[in-house]
Amino acid sequence: MSTRASWGIARAFFAFTTLICVLGVRADPGLASGSSIPTIVTVKFVEGLEIRLSEGRILATPPSDQEIARALQNRGLDHKAIEDALKSLNALLKDPGVLGIHPLFSNEARGLRPEGPGPPKRDLGLYFMIALKDPNQNEVTAFVARLQDLPIVETAYVAPIPEDARTEGSTY
Repeated sequence: MSTRASWGIARAFFAFTTLICVLGVRADPGLASGSSIPTIVTVKFVEGLEIRLSEGRILATPPSDQEIARALQNRGLDHKAIEDALKSLNALLKDPGVLGIHPLFSNEARGLRPEGPGPPKRDLGLYFMIALKDPNQNEVTAFVARLQDLPIVETAYVAPIPEDARTEGSTY
């Protein structure tokens, strides 16, 4: 892996951990010495969409490439369908339980391209993380289901909670 790629991954990890800290690592009275962290939902939008984040809202511009526009239309994503889905998504992001939305990858990491022949290049700018405020499991499941119902969302899932890599019996 190149140094540039390593640096981009490190910056993405730093952004993720900073997001968790900034958005509210809060003391939880139910835990003796632990803390409560927000639930992070990772969402990836459909390839070909030109997505950007502006003031906590997701915006999209029509694809400039005609081949991509046709591929989106074949999926039922014409201009009106994309516009309607964005309205629904932005309404969902206004929910009081949503702490915020941020790109999953830094600008530098999103610009990385695989070297040489290989699989098609993926747009890392289509990945975002949404922080939810102390929801219960039913609310999380319902939120993810509403995201997955949107035609502009390729996938949405609850990101795993980072943990120390400990083995059983470790004392550190």
